[in-house]
Amino acid sequence: AGTEEDTGRVELVGATTLAAFYSSFALLDVFGIDDFQAGTLLVTGATAAGFLGSFFGTSNMEVSGGMASAYSGGMLVGLLNGLLLGPALGIDPAGSVVDGVSTDGEVNQNYLLFGLGTMAAGAALGGYAGYRLHPTRAQAQFPATLAVSGLATIGLGMVALDAVPENADTGFAVAAIGMDVGTAAGILLAPHIDWSVSRARYVSLAEFLGALGGFALSAIIVGKPDTDSEVRVMAGTTLAGVWAGLGAGVYFTRHMVPDPRFATSLKETSTQFQ
Repeated sequence: AGTEEDTGRVELVGATTLAAFYSSFALLDVFGIDDFQAGTLLVTGATAAGFLGSFFGTSNMEVSGGMASAYSGGMLVGLLNGLLLGPALGIDPAGSVVDGVSTDGEVNQNYLLFGLGTMAAGAALGGYAGYRLHPTRAQAQFPATLAVSGLATIGLGMVALDAVPENADTGFAVAAIGMDVGTAAGILLAPHIDWSVSRARYVSLAEFLGALGGFALSAIIVGKPDTDSEVRVMAGTTLAGVWAGLGAGVYFTRHMVPDPRFATSLKETSTQFQ
């Protein structure tokens, strides 16, 4: 248990540090900092603050691997929700231009801040759920895996079926809904899986490789897409690869040893009946 807690803390600190690093570039645009030295100072300072704050803030906490994975997964889903839903909520990603001069940087400050806010909210919700529900690493990672599946299904599906809305903002919002449905499905199914963290990562890798394989297959057959029909074919084969890879990953890892938590419970149950 101690080893799991130590590893969880490392993952949480690492995720927070990377989030702070990303946030620093958003803050450059928010504050309109163009000076190289000042920008470097802001990026370095924000990243260091993220590391030091999370490192010392968790020094007396028991951070399990499941809690850390739920925290980082929630952070990612929260950020993507903000970036995808922002335009549909009336937050234009493009910066304001007055007389040919940008007044708030290349990207709208409100859009950047909205994304940072949803990222923080997702991290907080994920971390709290991990703290309260005590999932294994694999269970905590599973919602993020299905979130990617949901996002790919709706995004690539709209292209493959030639059903992309005329309003791009609406299309992004629909894709976000698909991602959230996948996330919700992952949360509901997670308590029923006994996977080890290795198996969960193999399944995620298989999903990625399946998508890559589907894309490569269409690229070899069709070549560079020059028509709408060829683009639809490429989107369809890529989507098929996503689900084929996910299914293959689950099937071919079915004999892997389960998470130690379940292996221990099975051993105890077996001993009781002897």
